Amino acid sequence: MRKTIVIVTLALIPVGFAHAQVPTAERDALIAFYNATNGPGWTIRTGWLGAAGTECTWHGVSCHTSLWQVTTLNLVNNNLNGSLPAELGDLSLLVNLYLSENQLTGNIPPELQNAPHLKILHLSENQLTGSIPPELGNLSYLIHLILGKNQLTGSIPPELGDLSSLLYLHLGQNQLGGAIPPELGQLTSLSTGLQLEDRKSTRLNSSHRC
Repeated sequence: MRKTIVIVTLALIPVGFAHAQVPTAERDALIAFYNATNGPGWTIRTGWLGAAGTECTWHGVSCHTSLWQVTTLNLVNNNLNGSLPAELGDLSLLVNLYLSENQLTGNIPPELQNAPHLKILHLSENQLTGSIPPELGNLSYLIHLILGKNQLTGSIPPELGDLSSLLYLHLGQNQLGGAIPPELGQLTSLSTGLQLEDRKSTRLNSSHRC
């Protein structure tokens, strides 16, 4: 009888309890992101900066249920201010990054290439500046690249033509210039067109298929 009681008690322990803490580098990356984007001023910041082992319960954070690594960061329209830190690249299992409709400034960190599983990158409707990092062309699993309605400048990197899985590309309402790289013609999986608007140069409507 005593043995039976012990077995039942162990069955009540949550699966993965001993592994509930994300890797230290990922916790540090989340904290760096919080600090760089004025976390205290976010609309919702429930759980953030909580004790080690609580990271997967922080608002907007989702984790792999067995590996305990961050897979999604979703803070759309949450009053984020500031720049995106390079440490985002330390979220090595990141799949979805939704940060649209905020007040983010500065450059898109090229270190995002260090999150090779990234499929969704939504950074639209911010105030991002600088050029589109050519390193994004290394994200071979990327299916959505949404960078519209920012203040990005420079030309479209031809390396984006290497995104063979890409289904949706939105670069409109920026300040991009120059010719459209012919390499974008390799994006045969696009289910919608490339939108590029520029004051000085070519205008390509969303109805144009690449």
